Amino acid sequence: MQNTFLGLPLVLIPEQVKLLLELGVIYIKHSATAQLEYAESIVEGSKFAEAEEESEEWEWPSTEEEILKYGVFKDLYSKEYYITPGLKFGGDYLLYPGTCKKL
Repeated sequence: MQNTFLGLPLVLIPEQVKLLLELGVIYIKHSATAQLEYAESIVEGSKFAEAEEESEEWEWPSTEEEILKYGVFKDLYSKEYYITPGLKFGGDYLLYPGTCKKL
């Protein structure tokens, strides 16, 4: 749901979430009020140590198929493809040459 104060929600596929967690770019906060708490924490100071503990609770990939899909996703990302969900065309991913910075 769009929030006037915070803008449009960010929708990520599990592969993107896992990669961003590994790169240390994001953390997962399990709370209905996480966005407001995050906005308040920017003013108060950093809460990354607490957030890292909460991020460790997410257990994906857990099946062999998910592990293989993530391996493919990570390999394509390392080759600097811009990757989006491919459901519209009946696939797992839709690839564009180059990173999103180059588009």
